[in-house]
Amino acid sequence: MEICWLRLFSLSALSSLLPVVYILAVVATQRGPVVSSKSLVSVIVTAYNRKQYLPHALRSLEMQTLPRDRFEVIVVKNFEDKESDEIIRRNGWKEVYSDEEWQGPFVLAGLEEAKGDIITFLDDDDMYREDRLSYIYRAFASSRDVVYFHNEQVIINEEGKVISDKSPLPAVKAQRDFVLSSSLLSKVEDRLGICYYQLLPLLREFGPYFDFNSSSIAVRREVIDKEKLKPLEVGIDNMLFALALRLGDERSLLYLTGVPLTYYRVHGNSFSAKAYGKIKASHFKDLRLVEKVMSLLKSNRAASRVAGELPEGCKCNNYELFAAYLRLEALYLPTRLARELSQSLVLRPSEILRFLRCDLVNSALSQERSATSLVMHEAWSLMYMTLSYVLAFIDRVAPRSSEVPLRLRGRLRR
Repeated sequence: MEICWLRLFSLSALSSLLPVVYILAVVATQRGPVVSSKSLVSVIVTAYNRKQYLPHALRSLEMQTLPRDRFEVIVVKNFEDKESDEIIRRNGWKEVYSDEEWQGPFVLAGLEEAKGDIITFLDDDDMYREDRLSYIYRAFASSRDVVYFHNEQVIINEEGKVISDKSPLPAVKAQRDFVLSSSLLSKVEDRLGICYYQLLPLLREFGPYFDFNSSSIAVRREVIDKEKLKPLEVGIDNMLFALALRLGDERSLLYLTGVPLTYYRVHGNSFSAKAYGKIKASHFKDLRLVEKVMSLLKSNRAASRVAGELPEGCKCNNYELFAAYLRLEALYLPTRLARELSQSLVLRPSEILRFLRCDLVNSALSQERSATSLVMHEAWSLMYMTLSYVLAFIDRVAPRSSEVPLRLRGRLRR
């Protein structure tokens, strides 16, 4: 009965919110232009150790249709490259050298040089469609209260060839725009412990995601909290959304579009996997798995920080669930480092109970599953967590030289 109630509640709640979404969109788009001719868009380009992609990103900025006097470019990088440096020089763009390994401080180095009121970002391996900056400029001109912008992406491979330019989401197919109040998205459904931003994407008429890919995000300068970005190793895109949501007043608006304005490159050397700190010599023989463990833990810390910025009542948020999954995923990797960290990676009993409850809520809301399917999903989640305790126990009692814990992990991951 409770599972059915969750599903019925989600449908009724979403239906009641739909008129609000459209009202907000109409009100926002009826306001007159408020971006003056002197307003400036600052593009912060970040490049860490990846020379091969940066020229493509910079050339996509050269092709922008927005007049040159309305945007500036700040390139933050830790290397010299003849081709990229020539593009920067001939356009009169700013260049900042930084050897920061964490994404937050790396971006902040560019922000220190930025003069614009509107800040947008470009990772070195991504590219803009030629009208992206013009689209951003118009979006922020639509209302003085727009503080956050997000667009969809075209997925490309390492060679720049399109993998996918179509989305199964109705709003993305129609390439519609939505302007939503921050106060609406940050509202909490107390009985379920979730924020409305988790409910709205489930509407059939609604499609765009909020926080994926920093190259698809733009914000007003007032949104950026330097103290919140500074400790981020990865995950700046998620944090920017949380900071915009935190404003939580009726006048703060988020502009979301289903138009794919960013080319998002898929490859094996992403920003989140660039720096893993010092690794003990005993771990060198499984270095790639060690890197994966460290990458998962970096993402775990970032997700936990983002979750901490959400409204207090939003206890079953997707970032908290993601952080827990990342911890367990790291524990299950067949490497000695996972063995050494396993005692700190297992979830406490109270965390498991909260996770199972929140996982049930999110599963019930995200898909039209049958009661049987939901029960099976929860049983799998419980087994997954229980086995993590078994692994942690074996790690504690087995000799350090034993291969049994590693072999067991290998079998469990098959």
